[in-house]
Amino acid sequence: MYADVDRFVEECVDWTTGKGQPPNPGPSPGNITPRRPFEAVSMDFVTHMPKSARGNTFLLLFQDIFSGYVMCKPMSSTTAQDVAEAYEECVFRSFGASSLIRHDQDP
Repeated sequence: MYADVDRFVEECVDWTTGKGQPPNPGPSPGNITPRRPFEAVSMDFVTHMPKSARGNTFLLLFQDIFSGYVMCKPMSSTTAQDVAEAYEECVFRSFGASSLIRHDQDP
């Protein structure tokens, strides 16, 4: 079974054409150990999605690092203003300001 899985992964188009290594990895922030919910939040975009009925083609994900709780926000734009408004709507209004927001700097 291991050989079958290994062969499948090697032949997988998504795996071979993935993002790869970042051009400038920068320093690692180390292990994050928040002491309360939403003290530290991870965020990322899912891009290149089919256009929804409301015109959204992006999905913004927020994950609480303390509990693993995930919130999704469909979006039609990835501008800084739109991301800030989505953070305010999804996280800040319900849980307050986070001390740390972790992201990978993708568009």
